[in-house]
Amino acid sequence: MSDKAPSESTEEVTRRQAGLAMSDCLFGQYYGTVGMLFGVGLPVSIRLKNYWPAMTAGLVGTLADFAYGYTVACKDQVAAFKLASQTGMPKISTGQPKNDE
Repeated sequence: MSDKAPSESTEEVTRRQAGLAMSDCLFGQYYGTVGMLFGVGLPVSIRLKNYWPAMTAGLVGTLADFAYGYTVACKDQVAAFKLASQTGMPKISTGQPKNDE
């Protein structure tokens, strides 16, 4: 039995750092959203006098950004996160000592 307070494991810190790096990279992809929204959506919306083409183009651009980021631009960060996540889920500690009877 250990009297130490439960602390965050190195694996959890590594997984969290890998997750933050991956999300920073994925959320940094915006060219598809901007291109679809301003290049396609707004001109069509203005011509049709309807906002739905702009909304649809923005959504399609966002999905394209995430797909491109996940498969091409952020491939190293995604691989690092998958590697860090292979160790399993972190164990939840209640802070109570175990009774090994």
